[in-house]
Amino acid sequence: MNQFLGTHQILHIDKAFVAAGHQSFWSFCISYGSTDALSGPRKPKIDYREVLSADQFALYSKLRDLRKQISEAANMPAYAVFNNEHLAAMTMWTSVSKTQLASLEGVGEARVEKFGAPFLALLQKELGARGNPGKGSSA
Repeated sequence: MNQFLGTHQILHIDKAFVAAGHQSFWSFCISYGSTDALSGPRKPKIDYREVLSADQFALYSKLRDLRKQISEAANMPAYAVFNNEHLAAMTMWTSVSKTQLASLEGVGEARVEKFGAPFLALLQKELGARGNPGKGSSA
């Protein structure tokens, strides 16, 4: 059921408890539509190998691996942690901070607090390895 709901736009849910002694149950009526039909035209897929430099793409791959580990541990889709655009933007930074992470479109303070620390640590490590140490991981 979760797979089905994840691929459809949920319009309305009616639920009712049917009291029938030992045979009581919940009844759900779900109104839905296809996410493809309601979402409009899709953005073209970006091949980040072509957009990013070799160093940036290597960092992007590390960030993507970290995102996968975190999303699997949290039992949630990877894009709910950070999406590909967020990861690509992170590869272009010369310093890192919580404030900078929160400034990404669609990323708020709650997501930074929940998922930010390991990404900031990886970014600082990689920037240090490039000879450009990240600044202010708590600002």
